[in-house]
Amino acid sequence: MNQRVLINVISIDRYKRRIGIIVFEGRDINLEHVSEGLAEVYKKYLPNDYIGKKFLEKEFIAQKNKIGIWSMENYQSPSEFRKNKRK
Repeated sequence: MNQRVLINVISIDRYKRRIGIIVFEGRDINLEHVSEGLAEVYKKYLPNDYIGKKFLEKEFIAQKNKIGIWSMENYQSPSEFRKNKRK
């Protein structure tokens, strides 16, 4: 759509993938997705700092208010899904 996004790389994982914050028009898209219940925080590699705490807080509020994925009765996180698939 001929628009630009900014990706602030905050780390690189063990598979050499860049982990970053997506910013569009000054908005943190990652945080918006978590706030709207469209994404789950991947806690395994979450930084233990202000950014990490902010994401956990937004996820908690979405869960408490049953927004998005948190409104689903049988929601299964991607990690749980992969674990159950292996069995």
